Amino acid sequence: SSSSSSSSSSVSPSREEAAKTQNGHNNTKTSSSSVSSSGAGSSSSSSCLKGARFSYMGGGGGPGSVLLTYSCQDRRIQIAQGDGMGDYVAVRTKYLSKQNRGNETNNNERNNNTSSPSETHSRQQQQQKCATTDSEDEDLFSEITRLIDSRRPSNIQDPAIRRLPFEFDGGVVGYIGYEVKSESLNEENAKESSRSSTWRERSTGSSSGSGSSSSNSKFGSAAEEWATQPDACVFVSDRTIVFDHQEQTCYLILIHPSNNNHNHNHNHNHQNNHTDRERVVKQRAESKGGGGPLERKETSLDVEEGEAWLKRAAATIWDLARPLCGGDGDDDFKGLNASSGGRRACRGSLSGQGGSSLENNSVKKRGALARWKHKEYVQRIKRCGDIITDGESYELCLTNQLRIEGESVKDPLDLYMLLRTSNPAPYAGFLSFRGKFFQNNEFCILSSSPERFIRINRNREVESKPIKGTRPRGRNQIEDDAIVQDLKGSEKDFAENLMIVDLTRNDLGRVCIPGSVRVPKLMHVETYATVHQLVSTVTGVVGPAANPSDVVRAAFPPGSMTGAPKRRSTEVLATLEGGRRGIYSGCIGFFGFGGAVDLNVVIRTIIWTPDMMTIGTGGAIVHMSDPEEEHAEMLLKTRAIFNALELYDRHTNTQQRKIKMEKNNKNKNAVVIDNTVSRISAPLLLQK
Repeated sequence: SSSSSSSSSSVSPSREEAAKTQNGHNNTKTSSSSVSSSGAGSSSSSSCLKGARFSYMGGGGGPGSVLLTYSCQDRRIQIAQGDGMGDYVAVRTKYLSKQNRGNETNNNERNNNTSSPSETHSRQQQQQKCATTDSEDEDLFSEITRLIDSRRPSNIQDPAIRRLPFEFDGGVVGYIGYEVKSESLNEENAKESSRSSTWRERSTGSSSGSGSSSSNSKFGSAAEEWATQPDACVFVSDRTIVFDHQEQTCYLILIHPSNNNHNHNHNHNHQNNHTDRERVVKQRAESKGGGGPLERKETSLDVEEGEAWLKRAAATIWDLARPLCGGDGDDDFKGLNASSGGRRACRGSLSGQGGSSLENNSVKKRGALARWKHKEYVQRIKRCGDIITDGESYELCLTNQLRIEGESVKDPLDLYMLLRTSNPAPYAGFLSFRGKFFQNNEFCILSSSPERFIRINRNREVESKPIKGTRPRGRNQIEDDAIVQDLKGSEKDFAENLMIVDLTRNDLGRVCIPGSVRVPKLMHVETYATVHQLVSTVTGVVGPAANPSDVVRAAFPPGSMTGAPKRRSTEVLATLEGGRRGIYSGCIGFFGFGGAVDLNVVIRTIIWTPDMMTIGTGGAIVHMSDPEEEHAEMLLKTRAIFNALELYDRHTNTQQRKIKMEKNNKNKNAVVIDNTVSRISAPLLLQK
């Protein structure tokens, strides 16, 4: 690391085969993450049951971490600094101005329809100039760029860092919720927008009684209460563990401040270090106001803690991996491979538990409350058909929300481990936002998403993989093959997918080099534990004037969650759905310090809070849609989640029975025989 800058990164591979702890322990402090991501050069395949090549675990709250939360309603950004003890201290609050880059860009796009080619070219040049100067601080995406720039390590371009096989070399991790569309699309307030009603309603003077939140305040207000989390929340992950499942290797990444005059002979005693930490935290808490990046105050304790973490994490991973190999010596690791040991036994036991063969859906059994029940949802599907017939939209992605009340899940990490094992997905992720900073608004995100929103690699190549078209898995291989062929030949699903592919091509074309946008895979079927999906791949090369945040802004929200055209579809859907989607339909992932980005689409996801869980689901509506079939597809997409919840209930009930039997059994040597799902140390093992 360079001593001439204010921050640096350290990458340390732990002992070779420690990647066997793929299901390892996540400390789940104030903000932590476990994100799966496909590696460089990977491509979609017909079967996605093996998951991704790389898994990432990271944490915030360290001395080099910063947390950013955003509220769309008042455009409020709150910045918090890691206190070095696993939590955050609020530093300042900032309000963005009402005029943003999107407003100017969108106005120019509207004017382009009547401009000459020379005027259009001149306007585009002016637009690019404004995008990098005047409007730098005026939306969430620019604030994320500023945060990355202010924390980027000086040695991020070193050859040793560039040679890493994975893209995430430290950076910003978190989520951007669906409501941030107000930033990327520059939406007006729904109450003031003259476009909140459809053409049919304006011409007849009527209102949409089945969809408007104002005409159905009961559902509108209930939906508002469900999405209580910040509209966006990202943090600098200053400590990260990367698992390479292909090469059976584990890496540790540390981002820490560096000091020009730092002496590595640390002679501070514990009392002095503790006082030093309290002083730094106090200074950070008092440094409110101002719009520039946070000033990084480094102490010898920061470096000491970072170096100690590298050693501590490597030792922990080593200790966790050793029992899986059946021995204590170093030689036991040499013969370890992906097809041997506890990993294979884990999946075999899960199949025996019936993880993928549970009943079709457990919505009623779990007592889930739907925002729109069957009749109401079908009415909205029919309303979408009328809107499409009237020419307001070509395709509308109508969504619903399910809510499970009560403290049915004590440990969300346990549930996520079951979800990722029973329904492996290449873009799965677990984010935990808990601790003193979040106080009474703690929440976790448990995602088993099969859809990639945006990926940008180090060569500035961008990829998006929209999904449109879903079928359930068959009972055997013959049924599976027949279902796949039906999906490939479906005119309706082809139309759904093709319209979103065109929308994605348009989104990427705004920030990519002209002529670089391609569709290398069109209508490719991917198979998961419970469904077959029709997936297309759109690629391009990011232009020199655009940064990663510009790309995400241009494509947000994901077209597969809106419909086409995007702006008008979101306006209509806001009226029909009667409430906020929240985190659902947004994206989860990372913005790397080295320029890489990998974001999923938030589908097949649970939003957990201590007193309830919410699950978003939906589907695309086109002119050929059958309301009953669309309702059935909407429920089908929740099957994997409810399968995991049923497994969790089995696990919980089994553990409770086991504890009760052990208490009642006077013979200490008695053996309790039962099918259990046990959490042993850090990994989650399913065993007899």
